[in-house]
Amino acid sequence: RQELESENKKLKNELNELRKVIAERATHNNSANDGQESYNLLLNQLKSANEELEVRKEEVLILRTQIMKAAQQKETGKNTENITSNASWPNSDKHIDQEDAIEAYQGMCETN
Repeated sequence: RQELESENKKLKNELNELRKVIAERATHNNSANDGQESYNLLLNQLKSANEELEVRKEEVLILRTQIMKAAQQKETGKNTENITSNASWPNSDKHIDQEDAIEAYQGMCETN
């Protein structure tokens, strides 16, 4: 964001310098043709600066969105860690024979 702001300031300074140069040329040369060319040059520079500014704004919005998503994912990850740490299964890593599991299930059903 700071880089974009510094680029924006640089573009504004360049635009102001161009305006000064054109104003100086206009005072030295009063011909309408030079004034029109200078005006067109300044107008094109202004359009380019505005286009660059719009691109930078879009980049800032994209970066902001990415930052917000990353923060949300990080927060969601913390919540998931809390849930999984509270609900642990000590024997979940052990291999259990299918027949033993069926017998255990049937025993639980009979007990219930």
